[in-house]
Amino acid sequence: MLIRKKVIPIISGLVIMGFSIIYIYQNVNNQTKISDASSVTSMKDDADDEPIHVKDMKSLDDITDDMIIQRTVGYNTKNYSSSYSDNNFEISVGTFSGCDFSKIIHTEQESKVTIHYSTTMKKDSMRLDLIVDDKIISIPIDQKEFTYTLPKGDTVIALTGYKASGKIEMSLDTSTGVKFIQDTDF
Repeated sequence: MLIRKKVIPIISGLVIMGFSIIYIYQNVNNQTKISDASSVTSMKDDADDEPIHVKDMKSLDDITDDMIIQRTVGYNTKNYSSSYSDNNFEISVGTFSGCDFSKIIHTEQESKVTIHYSTTMKKDSMRLDLIVDDKIISIPIDQKEFTYTLPKGDTVIALTGYKASGKIEMSLDTSTGVKFIQDTDF
């Protein structure tokens, strides 16, 4: 009887601890994209249901406008971190290849938006695009600001890179009904 009183609580505790470890492991593995280690995100191409493998990239040109519009490419990164607020965001990467679609400009009505940005990433290793009505609007990397009239709704900012490293910061001129949001489903 004494053994049962000691063994059953110990076994119960171990079972609960085991489930807790499994739960924590699953949640940590679901949090890709923000990590001090490596993370790989592969998205599926609807045409042939095969994942786009970022590791097969040879240059930035391997990612086409159609791939960006259809969001059929993920990314591979080391030491990726990002932060954002309503009118600015920052992304820092050790290395980055692929596309990050997690930053969005939300407008409550059609709005002329000025984006200010700076980056330490090399011009030939990355590009910035807006996805507007299934079209790519390229943001010139060598300028410090870009103005465009966005339709009402959500406009995705696509950060595309090949072996890019460094930091990018973006901010919006404050306008009523215009703000950055983060796509937590990406």
